[in-house]
Amino acid sequence: MELDQLRRRARRHNLRIITDRSTGLYYLVDIDTNCVAAPGPMNLGSVEAWLDDLDSEEGAE
Repeated sequence: MELDQLRRRARRHNLRIITDRSTGLYYLVDIDTNCVAAPGPMNLGSVEAWLDDLDSEEGAE
C-alpha cells in the first residue's frame, strides 16, 4: 500500500505517520498529544499491520 493511502487510514484513527528522514523509517503519532502511538520505528509493512489491527478493533465494537 502506498504511503498516501496509509496516511489517510491513519487520519481516520486520529493518527499521523511521521517519516524519519535519516533512517527512512516511520512512526505512528497521535495528532492531539503528538506522542508515539505504536512502537517504532517501523517500515511501511508494519505501519499497515498496525492500521489493519486498529481497523479490525473498530469493526468489532
